[in-house]
Amino acid sequence: MRSSEVRHGTAGPFRARRRRYAGQVTDGSSLFGIEQIRKKARILVIDDQGFPYDELFRRDGYHLTSWGVVENLSQLTDDHFDLILLDLHGIAPKESPTMQGLGVLEHIKTENPTQLVIAYSAQQWGVEAQRFLQFADGVLEKSADYIAFKNKVDQHLSRKFSVGFFLEQVNSVVGDRV
Repeated sequence: MRSSEVRHGTAGPFRARRRRYAGQVTDGSSLFGIEQIRKKARILVIDDQGFPYDELFRRDGYHLTSWGVVENLSQLTDDHFDLILLDLHGIAPKESPTMQGLGVLEHIKTENPTQLVIAYSAQQWGVEAQRFLQFADGVLEKSADYIAFKNKVDQHLSRKFSVGFFLEQVNSVVGDRV
């Protein structure tokens, strides 16, 4: 056996299985295939105008719950959902009337840094919003096409259902304190 086979995981029974999911190659560390993940994952969409790709996501096997406005803050932070698609405008008139989705995003990530959130908006946000947008795991323009949303969702769900996700999140929260 050549050393390059060992180094690159192509040697005999220890060969690493590589798969293509949503335009990305993974090393097989996902606990489930992407089709299984889509069926298992609970995705919350919060959009006051209705999520433009709701029907397409459902058609493709995703389990979506849709809210027009924030209905329950604790469900946003207690791992009730595997991923949150969060519109940044008009979704929190009571909870965060001035900051709207940016305030909700900060709250979610402060209370539960491991909660995956993909933020999107049709609004232009100023420089001051950049501090909040860095909390998001992904950011998209609301005008992005379905495939861009689907790829971003698949990417983050594959990561969430991977073996290393929990350790990665613990390390990001705890860091050098352990």
